[in-house]
Amino acid sequence: MVKTVQADYSISDYFDGLLKQRVQAQVGLLVGKSSVGSRDIALGVIPTPTQEDQQVLTLHTGNAASSQKKGTAKVKPSEPAVSIDLEAEWVAEHALQVSRMLPGGVSVLGLYLFAPASGLTSAAVHLCSALANIAADSESSSSNVALTAAVVSAAKGITAATAAAHRTTAAARNTGELLLLHVDSTSRKFTVRSCQPSSASDAASTLIPCELKFGPSLSSLVCLRCSHSFDCSVPVSSDGASMQQLLQKAAATEAARVLSAVAVVNGQMASGSTQAVADLITNNTGSTEQQVIVDLCCLPSSTYLLLAPQNAVSLTHNNSINSSSTSACAGYSRLQGTIEAIAYVHRRDSVSKAVSEIKHDAVSSLSARLQLLAEEALVAADEAAATAANSTNCQKGTAVGSNTTGGAESAATAAANSGLLSVDAAKHVELAMPRRVLLSWQKLGLLVCDYLSPGEGPEQAIERAEHLLHLKGLSVNDVIELETEAANSPTKQPKAVQGSAVAGQLEGQDAGFSCSG
Repeated sequence: MVKTVQADYSISDYFDGLLKQRVQAQVGLLVGKSSVGSRDIALGVIPTPTQEDQQVLTLHTGNAASSQKKGTAKVKPSEPAVSIDLEAEWVAEHALQVSRMLPGGVSVLGLYLFAPASGLTSAAVHLCSALANIAADSESSSSNVALTAAVVSAAKGITAATAAAHRTTAAARNTGELLLLHVDSTSRKFTVRSCQPSSASDAASTLIPCELKFGPSLSSLVCLRCSHSFDCSVPVSSDGASMQQLLQKAAATEAARVLSAVAVVNGQMASGSTQAVADLITNNTGSTEQQVIVDLCCLPSSTYLLLAPQNAVSLTHNNSINSSSTSACAGYSRLQGTIEAIAYVHRRDSVSKAVSEIKHDAVSSLSARLQLLAEEALVAADEAAATAANSTNCQKGTAVGSNTTGGAESAATAAANSGLLSVDAAKHVELAMPRRVLLSWQKLGLLVCDYLSPGEGPEQAIERAEHLLHLKGLSVNDVIELETEAANSPTKQPKAVQGSAVAGQLEGQDAGFSCSG
């Protein structure tokens, strides 16, 4: 059966603009919704930008008769043959960065190439290599979600059927099938193919023609929103690998809490509903709401301390931590913040699928923030190590009696300021997670996102959106900041949690549910 791809009219308008501008060739990402019924819906395109002033695509023209090879697409003698060199690794990296900025329910469907037919032939190997890398990144993300579902199934009070439902949804969202859209810049002919590229070598052989239809798509989307609070403590470590492992456990622990939550949509318990979204959002007057607030009823939210398996601790009779058992821990960092989740679903989707999309966006957003924290901590550690090395070199030959500890102290301070990698054994810090901000993709009427680290403002989000998403003309007023930096609330005594257990399952905790995350 031939796969059907529905493309929004805005995509056709975009390439009409390139033709009017006489652009010779361009490569970029195709974004939209996958598996809406039996079809994929392409909502828009994002051109891949230059990287460090190096062009992502280089076009060479030559003689058609001398450049044509046996088995390639025929080129009219009057038309110059075109060959294209492509930076496949940067195209795949761009896709990974963009996927973190897309809302729930919207993903990178594949790539597009705007070029003559001969250009597609010459760029096929590079395009297939990029598709294979994108598929590998998507599969890795799917594996993380599957791991989270396994945590859910092991959690107290959560049925195996619930975990299986989330695994099924994750599999449906990450089939590994990607699209390649080619727009002939000379004839304006649109062709789209699908493939399941397990490797660059077999991607070309698995390209299958699809049926492409143009039509309005954006009006069929409904925006779901919800808020979820996160509060966790992780041990401070001087080992980057251990720190990253602990953050992954923290993400899996909180994800179990999110995925096992019961959703309330318009006052109705909706987690297991097969009702269509369109039926649920229709109000008493017969009109429909294009934005719906979802409340997640989760296990109780409380601060919990995540421990490495080798650093087991014992609890006293009042659940306080026995200090003698945590001597190996160089303190802990408390991570807290609010996750504003957003997802776009189709009106024909079932409510259960819609709820799954908003939950997965909350999980993905948390994982992206923790990854940013880890990257910042590793950069701070590298800077501290460089400072210490420079200090050591400067101290050679210093006169006896001079102060030789200043450089080492500066290095220690720089490392400690990272919060997650610290050399101060008494360091207990509270860290605010990167804040998610929303930006308007005005041409499509969708909201995309970015993450601001402490000290950053809307200007940084606009700069990244212009570079990575090709959103032009944004102002500070177009940046929606729903999340505020976590207040310095009094530090609670954290509850100890081994491995990836949920805080609400500890002895003495209420096993009931609490709404509002």
